[in-house]
Amino acid sequence: MLHCIEKPSSRHKTAPWLLLARQLMATETRDSIRDPVPEQKNSLIPGGGCGVITDIPAGLTFHFSFSAIEGRYVTVRLPGSQRILSLCEVEVFPVDHAHPRSNVALKGAAAQSSTLPSGEASKAIDGRRNSFYSNGFCSHTAEDETNPWWRVDLGRTYVVTSIKVTNRGDCCAERLDGAEIRIGNSLENNGNNNPRCASISHIKAGKTNTYRCDGGSMDGRFVNVIIPGEGKTLTLCEVEVYGAPAEDTIAPTDPPVVSVMLNGRSVTVVGERLCWSDALFFCRSNHWDLLSLRSQEEQSEVELLLNSTSFPLTDYVWLGLRRYIMADTWFWMSGDAMKFTKWPQDIAPHLFHNPCGGMAIEEPFQWEDQHCDQLLNFICQSGAEFGSQKVYYETTATSKANSP
Repeated sequence: MLHCIEKPSSRHKTAPWLLLARQLMATETRDSIRDPVPEQKNSLIPGGGCGVITDIPAGLTFHFSFSAIEGRYVTVRLPGSQRILSLCEVEVFPVDHAHPRSNVALKGAAAQSSTLPSGEASKAIDGRRNSFYSNGFCSHTAEDETNPWWRVDLGRTYVVTSIKVTNRGDCCAERLDGAEIRIGNSLENNGNNNPRCASISHIKAGKTNTYRCDGGSMDGRFVNVIIPGEGKTLTLCEVEVYGAPAEDTIAPTDPPVVSVMLNGRSVTVVGERLCWSDALFFCRSNHWDLLSLRSQEEQSEVELLLNSTSFPLTDYVWLGLRRYIMADTWFWMSGDAMKFTKWPQDIAPHLFHNPCGGMAIEEPFQWEDQHCDQLLNFICQSGAEFGSQKVYYETTATSKANSP
């Protein structure tokens, strides 16, 4: 764990950087909580071309999400001269690759708007990324066509998670610029009216780019590549489609819950196990917020509620407890005043403990800090005391975290 470190050496450096030697696959989306402190402007660039963080308010945590990238080293670099790089915490989260998807296009049937001799549509799903057209492994429509398209019929509906496209390598790489990938179950307009998954701005000659649908996965039987406009020519040297049959995916079900009324609020223990930030999303989307406790009476009622659940619980359950990132102060995310606490020995965890808090499900039901990525059950509440205002909460994964 890193704690407020500043890269040593000279006071002002050109393009200072910090290198982390940690094994990873990719980051996950996480949260950013706006503390009541002044803002400052920085321009941080994570290494390896993952992205750019343009602004982090002073003392706050920003979590950056990007598509999966393999690597052992994560570099944060601040470009330019006369710059100082100071980082108080850097966390790297892996993505689950326990169940990799297969290229389902290999068993599909391909078609296209027109065909140049030796440029059959099927050559784009032959499993070869050979990018020289003269070698006979690329599809090719007629030249200078209006809205040329290529399509693969997967034979059934799949939940498509990514598409890989290999561009021609011997010439004409720019021809593919502006192409669109469309996925759906309709053959209206040869499938070109299906929803757009992604756009291809440019693929270098002979290279393979990976595309993920805007907003995540997309369901469909047909995957189309179309270049809108006149005077276009479509050549594809390989199209790979990764996904799983739609019926193999597990439909979401409502988690088990048990509820009680508590001083005018409906308090609900949720059987699902989530990290702290996802638990907050769940409560703010389906109830009001994670639970805040305002008295020993409320604490006792919740203890009885936990003892009455009909489903197994984790050793701790999430509450709306959160600590300011750069301070020892704890607060309720619901905006309720912290009039009551039940920390061990009545001492709240200090600055260098975890910033998320939960409650033990057994005697003496004390509150304790927990690692924010722990998958725990949690307790939601239907409202807060009069005049309370929920603490601002921001994430790149959803815009609903602050909804009333």
